[in-house]
Amino acid sequence: MEPASPRREGREADTSQPGEPQVGDILRRARRHRHWSLRDVERRTGIPNPHLSQIERGHIRQPEAGTLWTLSELYSLDFTKIATWSGHLDRGQEGPTAEILLLALRALRRLDPEMLINAIRYLERLADEEPYRDQAKAPSRLDA
Repeated sequence: MEPASPRREGREADTSQPGEPQVGDILRRARRHRHWSLRDVERRTGIPNPHLSQIERGHIRQPEAGTLWTLSELYSLDFTKIATWSGHLDRGQEGPTAEILLLALRALRRLDPEMLINAIRYLERLADEEPYRDQAKAPSRLDA
């Protein structure tokens, strides 16, 4: 995954609610917990260390979702919470649906490009089928 361009990162106002942690603080703590420098994280992710520093210090309050995904995976953090605290997910979107999407993203990430395209096409066909349009009728495929 290519690092996001710092120019495209959001520099919007703080989107967290009072009492919610700041994303940069969480990421800094996770990195320090592993005794990694910013350069160590840069080597592991390809995200430039000055950019990581800006995120950690709160100069970039809403990093791109892809950047947050990469760091959340690296640090074994809950992406849905990080995405919510940074303003990428609305509060209340956490929970079972977000967790299912997170599992799907992790599975899709392991596919090679051709398999990924096939999986997305399959999901699109599945979503277009009449019985699955009404979520109340959709059978659970998680137990299969």
